[in-house]
Amino acid sequence: MFTLKKLLLNNLVTLDKNLTLGILEKQKNQCLGTGFTAI
Repeated sequence: MFTLKKLLLNNLVTLDKNLTLGILEKQKNQCLGTGFTAI
């Protein structure tokens, strides 16, 4: 049971990281598209 919870938590963290990276990537692309440089 504990292992299952741990696995689910790990998956959530990974998913969260991927979502955050995806959002950052989108913002970066939008910045590049408008001629601004993302810092």
